[in-house]
Amino acid sequence: MKGKTKILYILVSLFISLTLWFYVVGVEQPEKEDTISGIPVTLLGEDELYEDRALIVTAKTQTVAITVKGNIVDIAEVNANRSEIAATADLSRITSPGEYDLVYDVKLPLD
Repeated sequence: MKGKTKILYILVSLFISLTLWFYVVGVEQPEKEDTISGIPVTLLGEDELYEDRALIVTAKTQTVAITVKGNIVDIAEVNANRSEIAATADLSRITSPGEYDLVYDVKLPLD
């Protein structure tokens, strides 16, 4: 009899812990921060930069790393669809030779 009650207590404890875990993840949705690297960069306006201003890009950043912050479910969705993440940089504001820090526009695959 003692063994049966021990198993019952274990099962009840397991059920309560799983219920609490699902509540925290599903309802409370704690925030998380994650870094995703290797996002390919597309430069917009590179042809116009050469044709209109006779300028060329000599150093290209091939990939960037982004940091995303959100609830666990959204972070998991972004990671699952990481091949759909796109980063672009607009070169239209460059008017003269020099070094420039570009601002990237990042599109995430969220509904």
